[in-house]
Amino acid sequence: MGGEEAVQQGGCGHGGGGGMGDVFDMFMGGGGGRRAQQRKRTKDQAYELQVTLEEIFAGKVKKLSIER
Repeated sequence: MGGEEAVQQGGCGHGGGGGMGDVFDMFMGGGGGRRAQQRKRTKDQAYELQVTLEEIFAGKVKKLSIER
């Protein structure tokens, strides 16, 4: 199957048949398998840190300890 016939029947010309979903899976990393393995995003956290304008311009480094 090839050309217009393949498009009308949802084929891809390789004998597989799969349709447009297969094309997107190929470029986007495959279906739900990888999505299920991704870590869940936690909520953003904000912390106040006192710095002066001079410290910012000088590139001062300050450490912040955060417990999970």
